[in-house]
Amino acid sequence: MKQKIGRILIGIVIVLAVYAYAHISKTHNVYDKNIDASEYKDTTVYLNEEIAQTFICQEDYLDGIRVKCRLAGGAGEVRLRWSLTDLKEKTQVAEGTADGSQVKNGKFFELPFQRVQDTRGKEYEFRIAAEGEDAENSVNFCYTVKQEENTAMELDGSAVEGTVVLRTVTERFDLETFCVLMIFVLYSAAFLRFLYKLFK
Repeated sequence: MKQKIGRILIGIVIVLAVYAYAHISKTHNVYDKNIDASEYKDTTVYLNEEIAQTFICQEDYLDGIRVKCRLAGGAGEVRLRWSLTDLKEKTQVAEGTADGSQVKNGKFFELPFQRVQDTRGKEYEFRIAAEGEDAENSVNFCYTVKQEENTAMELDGSAVEGTVVLRTVTERFDLETFCVLMIFVLYSAAFLRFLYKLFK
């Protein structure tokens, strides 16, 4: 009896641990992820100008945006200024600034903000600009030359045929992650039990 209770308790602990692990930063790509990174363009020639991207949100709420950046020289004196606007309501739902020295070359840079609710199916515009740049030191934003459906991109107010390499971020429980990890745990437990019986 005690052995059964112990197994039940271990099972509960494992399920709770997997459930906690499955709370992740769920991302959705606005751009086409199948385009090779070597084909990305960047805003090198648009120093001190603003880039904008519209997209349709796929989640019930948003917790952040990740944008892929490339560095030219050093960015210690550069400040990133960004905003997120609900285009239907014409209201700015999030804004902020970030230190350019925190940007890593060729990596996604996350811009977290206070959770924006009721976002699924709504159209948003994300704007970002790098201030304090010069010809030798800048933060450049990557984009593809392919314009995705239901999106629009601008550079300094002018329409561009392309899509900014960005992702939306939602902190939530992910069922797929939970199921995959549970299957792995159960498989590992069954395999270890088989080995135990084999060499017993």
